[in-house]
Amino acid sequence: MTELTNKNPYPPPTALYSDLLHDPNLFTEKLQSFHDSFGTKLKIPTIGGKPLDLHHLFVEVTSRGGIEKVIIDRKWKEVVMSFKFRETITSASFMVRKYYLSLLYHFEQAYYLCKQVPPSTPDAMSENLANSSTTNREGAAINDSPVQVNPVQTLGSLVRGTVDGKFDGGYIVTVDLGSEQLKGVLYHVPSNASPSSYTEG
Repeated sequence: MTELTNKNPYPPPTALYSDLLHDPNLFTEKLQSFHDSFGTKLKIPTIGGKPLDLHHLFVEVTSRGGIEKVIIDRKWKEVVMSFKFRETITSASFMVRKYYLSLLYHFEQAYYLCKQVPPSTPDAMSENLANSSTTNREGAAINDSPVQVNPVQTLGSLVRGTVDGKFDGGYIVTVDLGSEQLKGVLYHVPSNASPSSYTEG
């Protein structure tokens, strides 16, 4: 729903937030209607082969003060843990946040925060929220800052990014380098390998 701008007001809420919390069917009906009003398609995503419970996600996030507060207070891991995903789904945190931002963020703004228009820069806000405070499988915080700082683009510069997935040989990552966002793979270098074998060819 990134096409929303401050020139397109949100449709007025047609249900109370408290009613949405207690009635998953009403929540789904209002979320579908909200997406329809902007001409966007609501498709229930799957994670680990199971449909993501958007009602549960909305309740977990808004009960902690909304997505911005959850991220600033570093409560995202609590939200994701409430789903009890299998440990083999290493990208669950990233995927759940991505789906929240694309499917529920504006709905939260209208129905939970009672805003009439989207934030002045929804794309920038969504990008900052998507890129901040991701936690990898080992629990190490990556990119804790809710505001992104563009690093200098020189060799040896510190860069910020997220771990999107893990596999036996390394990690799948997204890195912000200046104004560019790069996706790639970081490999574990075996301790008995010579450095030249990874730099040549």
